[in-house]
Amino acid sequence: MTTTIVYLIIAVILVFAAFGAIHLDYKMFWKKYDNAPFNFPFKYKGRTAWHSRACAVAGFIFCKNALGDWCILANQRGKGAPDYNFYYVSPCGYLDYNENGEEAISRESLEECGVDIDSSAFQLYSVQTDPNANKQNVTIRYFVKIDDKTTDDESLIPTITNLGEKDEVADVRWIPIANLKEYNWAFGHKEIIEEIFENKIVM
Repeated sequence: MTTTIVYLIIAVILVFAAFGAIHLDYKMFWKKYDNAPFNFPFKYKGRTAWHSRACAVAGFIFCKNALGDWCILANQRGKGAPDYNFYYVSPCGYLDYNENGEEAISRESLEECGVDIDSSAFQLYSVQTDPNANKQNVTIRYFVKIDDKTTDDESLIPTITNLGEKDEVADVRWIPIANLKEYNWAFGHKEIIEEIFENKIVM
Protein backbone atom coordinates (compact mmCIF):
# COMPACT_ATOMS: atom_id res chain seq x y z
CA MET A 1 0.00 0.00 0.00
CA THR A 2 2.80 2.36 0.97
CA THR A 3 4.70 1.55 -2.24
CA THR A 4 1.58 2.31 -4.30
CA ILE A 5 1.22 5.71 -2.64
CA VAL A 6 4.87 6.49 -3.29
CA TYR A 7 4.50 5.56 -6.97
CA LEU A 8 1.36 7.68 -7.17
CA ILE A 9 3.15 10.69 -5.67
CA ILE A 10 6.06 10.23 -8.08
CA ALA A 11 3.62 10.03 -11.02
CA VAL A 12 1.89 13.25 -9.93
CA ILE A 13 5.25 15.00 -9.59
CA LEU A 14 6.28 13.88 -13.08
CA VAL A 15 2.99 15.10 -14.57
CA PHE A 16 3.37 18.52 -12.98
CA ALA A 17 7.02 18.65 -14.06
CA ALA A 18 6.04 17.87 -17.64
CA PHE A 19 3.26 20.45 -17.56
CA GLY A 20 5.65 23.03 -16.17
CA ALA A 21 8.15 22.30 -18.93
CA ILE A 22 5.46 22.65 -21.59
CA HIS A 23 4.20 25.89 -20.06
CA LEU A 24 7.75 27.24 -19.81
CA ASP A 25 8.42 26.27 -23.42
CA TYR A 26 5.19 28.04 -24.47
CA LYS A 27 6.18 31.20 -22.57
CA MET A 28 9.68 31.12 -24.01
CA PHE A 29 8.26 30.69 -27.51
CA TRP A 30 6.05 33.77 -27.30
CA LYS A 31 8.66 35.77 -25.41
CA LYS A 32 10.98 35.11 -28.32
CA TYR A 33 8.50 35.66 -31.14
CA ASP A 34 5.71 37.91 -29.83
CA ASN A 35 5.48 41.07 -31.94
CA ALA A 36 8.19 39.71 -34.22
CA PRO A 37 8.31 41.89 -37.36
CA PHE A 38 8.49 38.88 -39.68
CA ASN A 39 6.76 35.65 -40.60
CA PHE A 40 8.30 32.48 -39.24
CA PRO A 41 7.61 28.74 -39.19
CA PHE A 42 7.09 26.64 -36.07
CA LYS A 43 6.19 23.06 -35.31
CA TYR A 44 2.68 22.18 -34.12
CA LYS A 45 1.58 18.56 -33.61
CA GLY A 46 4.38 17.39 -35.86
CA ARG A 47 3.49 19.75 -38.69
CA THR A 48 5.09 23.00 -39.80
CA ALA A 49 2.84 26.04 -39.40
CA TRP A 50 3.51 29.70 -40.00
CA HIS A 51 3.05 32.69 -37.72
CA SER A 52 2.01 35.64 -39.84
CA ARG A 53 -0.44 38.54 -40.02
CA ALA A 54 -4.10 37.52 -39.75
CA CYS A 55 -6.79 38.16 -42.36
CA ALA A 56 -10.07 39.71 -41.20
CA VAL A 57 -13.29 40.69 -42.95
CA ALA A 58 -15.73 43.53 -42.27
CA GLY A 59 -19.18 44.02 -43.79
CA PHE A 60 -21.06 47.30 -44.05
CA ILE A 61 -24.75 46.61 -44.69
CA PHE A 62 -26.98 49.54 -45.63
CA CYS A 63 -30.78 49.59 -45.74
CA LYS A 64 -33.53 52.21 -45.37
CA ASN A 65 -35.95 52.16 -42.45
CA ALA A 66 -39.71 52.63 -42.74
CA LEU A 67 -39.20 56.41 -42.65
CA GLY A 68 -36.88 56.31 -45.65
CA ASP A 69 -33.70 56.99 -43.68
CA TRP A 70 -30.57 55.07 -44.62
CA CYS A 71 -29.28 52.90 -41.76
CA ILE A 72 -26.26 50.69 -41.07
CA LEU A 73 -26.42 47.27 -39.42
CA ALA A 74 -24.29 47.25 -36.27
CA ASN A 75 -23.62 45.33 -33.11
CA GLN A 76 -22.24 46.34 -29.73
CA ARG A 77 -19.28 44.26 -28.64
CA GLY A 78 -20.07 42.47 -25.39
CA LYS A 79 -18.02 41.63 -22.31
CA GLY A 80 -16.84 38.43 -23.99
CA ALA A 81 -15.22 40.28 -26.91
CA PRO A 82 -11.39 40.38 -26.72
CA ASP A 83 -11.22 44.19 -26.91
CA TYR A 84 -13.29 47.37 -27.40
CA ASN A 85 -15.98 46.07 -25.07
CA PHE A 86 -19.31 47.86 -25.49
CA TYR A 87 -18.19 49.75 -28.59
CA TYR A 88 -20.24 49.44 -31.77
CA VAL A 89 -19.00 47.88 -34.99
CA SER A 90 -20.33 46.60 -38.27
CA PRO A 91 -20.13 42.81 -38.52
CA CYS A 92 -16.49 41.73 -38.63
CA GLY A 93 -14.22 38.83 -37.76
CA TYR A 94 -11.52 36.50 -39.00
CA LEU A 95 -11.44 34.51 -42.20
CA ASP A 96 -11.75 30.81 -41.44
CA TYR A 97 -10.20 27.92 -43.30
CA ASN A 98 -12.13 26.65 -46.33
CA GLU A 99 -14.17 29.81 -46.87
CA ASN A 100 -13.74 32.84 -49.11
CA GLY A 101 -14.12 36.45 -47.99
CA GLU A 102 -17.76 36.78 -49.02
CA GLU A 103 -18.67 33.57 -47.19
CA ALA A 104 -16.79 34.78 -44.11
CA ILE A 105 -18.61 38.11 -43.85
CA SER A 106 -21.95 36.42 -44.56
CA ARG A 107 -21.23 34.08 -41.64
CA GLU A 108 -20.14 36.93 -39.36
CA SER A 109 -23.28 38.93 -40.17
CA LEU A 110 -25.42 35.98 -39.12
CA GLU A 111 -23.36 35.17 -36.01
CA GLU A 112 -23.10 38.73 -34.72
CA CYS A 113 -26.37 40.30 -35.88
CA GLY A 114 -28.74 37.43 -36.66
CA VAL A 115 -29.23 38.76 -40.21
CA ASP A 116 -28.66 36.25 -43.01
CA ILE A 117 -27.23 37.98 -46.10
CA ASP A 118 -26.31 35.75 -49.02
CA SER A 119 -22.58 35.82 -49.68
CA SER A 120 -23.16 36.76 -53.33
CA ALA A 121 -24.69 40.09 -52.25
CA PHE A 122 -21.45 41.41 -50.74
CA GLN A 123 -19.38 43.70 -52.93
CA LEU A 124 -15.70 44.36 -52.36
CA TYR A 125 -14.97 47.90 -51.20
CA SER A 126 -11.31 47.94 -50.14
CA VAL A 127 -8.46 45.97 -48.61
CA GLN A 128 -6.66 47.45 -45.62
CA THR A 129 -3.01 46.39 -45.22
CA ASP A 130 -1.64 49.17 -43.00
CA PRO A 131 0.67 47.55 -40.38
CA ASN A 132 -0.30 50.29 -37.93
CA ALA A 133 -3.93 49.16 -37.95
CA ASN A 134 -5.56 46.95 -35.32
CA LYS A 135 -3.20 44.04 -34.49
CA GLN A 136 -1.67 44.43 -37.97
CA ASN A 137 -4.70 42.61 -39.39
CA VAL A 138 -5.18 42.60 -43.12
CA THR A 139 -8.88 43.49 -43.46
CA ILE A 140 -11.07 42.89 -46.51
CA ARG A 141 -13.98 45.34 -46.46
CA TYR A 142 -17.31 44.59 -48.14
CA PHE A 143 -20.60 46.44 -48.44
CA VAL A 144 -24.20 45.65 -49.30
CA LYS A 145 -26.89 48.09 -50.43
CA ILE A 146 -30.35 46.65 -49.73
CA ASP A 147 -32.88 48.70 -51.68
CA ASP A 148 -35.76 46.24 -52.16
CA LYS A 149 -36.65 45.95 -48.44
CA THR A 150 -36.73 48.09 -45.32
CA THR A 151 -35.19 47.37 -41.92
CA ASP A 152 -38.52 46.22 -40.50
CA ASP A 153 -38.67 43.32 -42.95
CA GLU A 154 -38.82 40.06 -41.03
CA SER A 155 -35.62 38.78 -42.65
CA LEU A 156 -33.68 41.89 -41.59
CA ILE A 157 -34.65 42.19 -37.93
CA PRO A 158 -31.40 42.00 -35.88
CA THR A 159 -31.16 39.35 -33.18
CA ILE A 160 -28.49 38.36 -30.69
CA THR A 161 -27.64 34.76 -31.50
CA ASN A 162 -25.66 32.05 -29.75
CA LEU A 163 -23.70 31.24 -32.88
CA GLY A 164 -20.53 33.14 -31.94
CA GLU A 165 -18.39 33.35 -28.83
CA LYS A 166 -20.08 33.60 -25.42
CA ASP A 167 -21.11 37.20 -24.57
CA GLU A 168 -19.45 38.43 -27.76
CA VAL A 169 -22.40 40.71 -28.58
CA ALA A 170 -24.34 42.96 -26.19
CA ASP A 171 -26.71 44.70 -28.60
CA VAL A 172 -27.68 44.64 -32.29
CA ARG A 173 -29.55 47.30 -34.21
CA TRP A 174 -29.99 49.33 -37.37
CA ILE A 175 -28.47 52.76 -36.74
CA PRO A 176 -29.54 55.71 -38.91
CA ILE A 177 -26.56 57.23 -40.71
CA ALA A 178 -27.57 60.62 -39.32
CA ASN A 179 -27.11 59.24 -35.77
CA LEU A 180 -23.65 57.65 -36.09
CA LYS A 181 -22.04 60.27 -33.84
CA GLU A 182 -24.28 59.23 -30.94
CA TYR A 183 -22.40 55.92 -30.61
CA ASN A 184 -18.84 54.94 -29.72
CA TRP A 185 -17.28 53.02 -32.61
CA ALA A 186 -14.33 50.64 -32.73
CA PHE A 187 -11.82 50.01 -35.53
CA GLY A 188 -12.58 53.32 -37.24
CA HIS A 189 -15.90 51.93 -38.46
CA LYS A 190 -17.74 55.24 -38.18
CA GLU A 191 -15.42 56.88 -40.69
CA ILE A 192 -15.54 53.86 -43.00
CA ILE A 193 -19.36 53.81 -42.88
CA GLU A 194 -19.48 57.50 -43.81
CA GLU A 195 -16.98 56.98 -46.63
CA ILE A 196 -18.84 54.03 -48.16
CA PHE A 197 -22.17 55.82 -47.73
CA GLU A 198 -20.93 58.82 -49.70
CA ASN A 199 -19.05 56.83 -52.36
CA LYS A 200 -21.31 53.85 -52.94
CA ILE A 201 -24.78 54.35 -51.47
CA VAL A 202 -25.86 57.92 -52.29
CA MET A 203 -23.29 58.69 -54.99
